Amino acid sequence: MHFSLLFFLAWFFGGLINNLTGFGAALVAIPLMASSVPLDTAIPASTLIVLTINIQMGWKYRRHIHLERMGYLLVGGIAGTVVGILLHQVADNNALKLSMGLFIATYAIYSFWTQNHLPSPLRRRWGIGAGFASTALGAIFGFNGPPLA
Repeated sequence: MHFSLLFFLAWFFGGLINNLTGFGAALVAIPLMASSVPLDTAIPASTLIVLTINIQMGWKYRRHIHLERMGYLLVGGIAGTVVGILLHQVADNNALKLSMGLFIATYAIYSFWTQNHLPSPLRRRWGIGAGFASTALGAIFGFNGPPLA
């Protein structure tokens, strides 16, 4: 299948899921593309879409953003970006695809298992870990939402 058509269809289904659930566009689109496009092509090609979605979500929920807590995400995010880029450069495409599949399966099981449990309030310092994990996943796989959620 031609890359442009596959890209369009993957992001169409990703957008559909995102509109139905409020998140998950990249969690759907990137794995669909990864079946026939190398991740080192699929992820950069999707970066502008992910960035646009994140800007739109930030604008939509701007009243709920606590700026004093953003510093923790930023500190973790800088380190996560560096680690994610380095891991993406040294890992081969098959290892990245296997890692992505394992992450998505683990996250799905975790989400299913904890769906009826409300999380307890977290300390602000947890933002460092969330920022690190989010940007590392964004650099490696092209999706960053689960740690932030």
